[in-house]
Amino acid sequence: MIRFFRHYISVSMLFLMVLEFLVFFFASDFSAERHGSTLPLSRPETTLFKPWLFAAVLTLLSSMFDLYGWAWTTGLRSLFLRVAGCFAISG
Repeated sequence: MIRFFRHYISVSMLFLMVLEFLVFFFASDFSAERHGSTLPLSRPETTLFKPWLFAAVLTLLSSMFDLYGWAWTTGLRSLFLRVAGCFAISG
């Protein structure tokens, strides 16, 4: 267990969060490159979409909706509602 801001997080949970962050990051970075996300301005570093910010928001919302905990074992309806809420707020 690792202590993080007065909360204990298991190593497996932390590993899952980092892995999911990387999946969100690479998926959003791939889609931003594929479909284009830069503004037609003079500076190319100005973008509408930041993949790391998208990944961080989705990972934090997943944690807030307790998608990393064992509450998903209560039923598929509960899991679906939490996932839908997470994506609705992030959208």
